[in-house]
Amino acid sequence: MAKTAKKTRAKRKTVQQMLDETQAKERKLKARIALKKVMDNPAIKTLQNSLDELTKKMIEFQKGFGSGPQSFRSRIEGKQLWIAQIEAEAEFAEVGLDALSEQRDYLKTEIGHVATAITEGITGVELDHLVSVVLGNIPTIDDENVAGARANLEAATTDRLVFTKLKKMSKKAKEAINNA
Repeated sequence: MAKTAKKTRAKRKTVQQMLDETQAKERKLKARIALKKVMDNPAIKTLQNSLDELTKKMIEFQKGFGSGPQSFRSRIEGKQLWIAQIEAEAEFAEVGLDALSEQRDYLKTEIGHVATAITEGITGVELDHLVSVVLGNIPTIDDENVAGARANLEAATTDRLVFTKLKKMSKKAKEAINNA
């Protein structure tokens, strides 16, 4: 058997509380009536115009705090994704440069050796064989490092592009994707 919770009744307002509330409403209504009567007064118009200008300025400042695509949070997230993509591009370039630098240094050294061999009289088939050996021994690129850096770059680019597309979608389209 489940126990039923005992219902508690709201406390009734006293006559004095009801009277106070009614008087407060009356004061607000009288102020509104008074304002309507004097709306054509230049002093009130000046004050009302100042109030309207302040309201417009407040609305402008509040725009960034929303949840739309131009909100501060959304813009920051977008920039962070750009930064992640740029960092991934830099990592990919660094890995590529390291690998190519090693190959380049090897070839520079070997060109010097081949040049020396030519000055010593190597020609024809021997020279062709030497060049073939040099080309065959060029250090290989670490494909794992390059592939990892490329995968990071592709993931960062995809994340940024997906974010950008989602940012431009309507709320209904986003809900449809989330519910799928």
